[in-house]
Formats: sequence, structure tokens, C-alpha cells
Amino acid sequence: MTLPTHSHALTAHIFYLQFQGVLGLSHSGILKATLNKFATIDPVLTSVVNAHPTYPVLIVGHSLGGGVAQLFTLLTLSSHPDWKIKCFSFGGANKTG
Repeated sequence: MTLPTHSHALTAHIFYLQFQGVLGLSHSGILKATLNKFATIDPVLTSVVNAHPTYPVLIVGHSLGGGVAQLFTLLTLSSHPDWKIKCFSFGGANKTG
């Protein structure tokens, strides 16, 4: 996945993402943050889950972190469909209207 570069710090692009046949939208900044965190956290989380395979994975976030938690959960489910994962997002980004 390639993210656009732009000169305006507050400019956001919308990305279409598909997960299990469902098409959705993502804010480019939230997606970029999620991809950066996933690259760092996934190897560590994989080690922990391998050491404790019966433990569920709980992903939590609020506001911007809530949006990241939502996308992080989708990425994790895509990469590790056999894991027991729950996500709690408080005030995460969403689209209405």
C-alpha cells in the first residue's frame, strides 16, 4: 500500500480498504499511523501470542488512537485469522451522513 505525499500538513486523503469482502474508507493519516505501529508491534505481539496461545489479544484506543485501534485490529485479523482478538475503540474516527 502506498501513501501519497503532499505539501500541506493538514491535507488528508481518503483510502478505500477492503476487509473480508467489505469495502470501507480510511483517513490517510490514521492509516499511515496504523501501518507504522503495525510494523513495529506485530513481531512483538506474535512472540507474545506464541508464548501464550490461549490468551486473547485486546486492542484499545481513544480518539485518534481509537481509529488506529480499529484499523490495527483489521490488519491483525488479516495477518493472524486464528487469533482471539477484541477491539475497544472509544471515540474513534467514523464516517456518518
